[in-house]
Amino acid sequence: MLEDLSFCEATLWERRTVDDTGTWLLPALQHAIAVKAQEADIPVTYVNPKYTTQQCHVCGELGRLENDTLECTTENCSVGTVCRDRSAAVNIAQRVDLGEIIEVIGHHD
Repeated sequence: MLEDLSFCEATLWERRTVDDTGTWLLPALQHAIAVKAQEADIPVTYVNPKYTTQQCHVCGELGRLENDTLECTTENCSVGTVCRDRSAAVNIAQRVDLGEIIEVIGHHD
């Protein structure tokens, strides 16, 4: 499962600078992962990336971001502070479990 980053249209072969690395590196890596998965006959599932790094994976509310951490500010939530990448990974998996899928490529019934 991957986030749908189709809004990042830049190709790997265009001239790049250090300042714009984040806009092309992750989509290029995702593309390479998807190609290898399809070659191995593994379906690739895409979900909406909106708020995956900002949303608490337990309560679903948007938290406060600081560098690589997410602080859940919801009073009754048990999360507190967590690595935002780990929380985002759980959010992405939960979206698949909830059926919030944008596209599945390589799925065979």
